[in-house]
Amino acid sequence: MTVHLEPRDVPLEAVLERIARFDELQYNPERYPDNGRDGNAKKIFTVLGPGLEVNNAGDSLPAIPIEEGFNITYVQVKPGNGPSLHVHDGNETFIPVNGRWKIIFGSKEEHSIELGPLDCIAVPAYLPRRFVNITVGTPDEENILIAVLAGSRPKAMFVDPTLN
Repeated sequence: MTVHLEPRDVPLEAVLERIARFDELQYNPERYPDNGRDGNAKKIFTVLGPGLEVNNAGDSLPAIPIEEGFNITYVQVKPGNGPSLHVHDGNETFIPVNGRWKIIFGSKEEHSIELGPLDCIAVPAYLPRRFVNITVGTPDEENILIAVLAGSRPKAMFVDPTLN
């Protein structure tokens, strides 16, 4: 098979609109209904894409609000925290930047795997999942996990019906 791609120029302004600087990212602390629960405190920065469609969710404040067929978020949390059990209509891939993370999955949270920096797991669509920062020795330090979500407008739903 021969691949042929036609190069094209893109205006500089169009490229500059696709840059997200970490120190300029914003998050909505009231975006997710589980954020006020013990163990669920988190900062979720929507870096690329419009963000998840979630019932009762506020604005995702995307840094690069373009639709490319996937979304990228940075999750910043202190140890012992992460979201409630939830499902997505597409694959969700996790890559820790720093710290240690436990990815928990199954409708009864019966399975888990631990990840360290730059490890990667691709969780299949519709499999209930959550994650928690399990870094030891740094109780006040927030660690970062990258989540890549399949789809231009991915959907999510919490397993706990009181959160939907």
